Amino acid sequence: MKSFATKAENLLRKMVVLADYLIWLLLDPSKYMRIDRSRIKKVLIIHLGAIGELMILTPLLPAIKKGLNNPEIDFMVSPGKEGVLRNNPHVDRILAHKASFMGNLNQIKSQNYDLSYQ
Repeated sequence: MKSFATKAENLLRKMVVLADYLIWLLLDPSKYMRIDRSRIKKVLIIHLGAIGELMILTPLLPAIKKGLNNPEIDFMVSPGKEGVLRNNPHVDRILAHKASFMGNLNQIKSQNYDLSYQ
C-alpha cells in the first residue's frame, strides 16, 4: 500500500507535467511556424535507444533525403552502435554520444544543424 506522501508526490508530479504541457500548448509560437524545406541543409538524428530500433529507423533515411532536398544527415548514436550505420550511403557522419552533456552540446552546436530529430 502506498503511503499518503507517495500518492501526493505522484499527483503533484502529474500536475506539473500537465501544467508544462498546457504552457507549451498555449504560449509556444514555434509549433505554428512552417518549416521551409528548401533551407534545410544539415540534419541531425539522435538515437540513443536499442539497436533494433536503430535498424528499423534506417529505411526512413532515403525518405528524409528525398523529402528535404538531399540534406547532409548526421547520426548520433550510443557508443558501440556505430557499426549499424557505418556503410549506409544515406548517412554522412556518425557521432558517438558522449557521457558529458557539455561535450555533446558543444559537438552539436559546432555543426550548425538546421533540423534535428530524436
